[in-house]
Amino acid sequence: MAFKLERFDIIKQNYDNTGVYFYHDTVGPGTTAAPKDGDALATIVATDFFNSVVEELQGVGALMFISATDGAGVYRVTQLYDSTGDVEVKIATTDSTTDTRVGDLTTLTTTTKTTAVAAINEVNAKVATNQAASTATDVAGVVTDLNTLLSKLKTAKLMAADA
Repeated sequence: MAFKLERFDIIKQNYDNTGVYFYHDTVGPGTTAAPKDGDALATIVATDFFNSVVEELQGVGALMFISATDGAGVYRVTQLYDSTGDVEVKIATTDSTTDTRVGDLTTLTTTTKTTAVAAINEVNAKVATNQAASTATDVAGVVTDLNTLLSKLKTAKLMAADA
């Protein structure tokens, strides 16, 4: 089948040329008497499927939620034009090791999208401990308080460790 504009929704477009979009390609109950009308994920994520809406997609990095006859997923727009300037929209899964994930989830032990709750819980567990308000009365005291804060952020892995 082919791209159908009536199944494409703009959820949010941002001033930084990114956005969030939804493509719903599963119409019908999916029974023998009334099979689902639509394409499989492999067809939808193929190069050129979204070429007709290149202007709406605005920029590389936009997120696209796709529902297909054989599943659903979250994808990221990785290309809008080829090297000659011709329209050639490409998308990739957000958990692709070659495309990087949405956000930096590389330090998580939970990496599969089927365990999103576990990933959220793991992130929440890494919140830095409280840093009391500074009562420093001189520059040396402020430096000490700042270094304590930086240490807590690094321990919680909210900041990269010193090289």
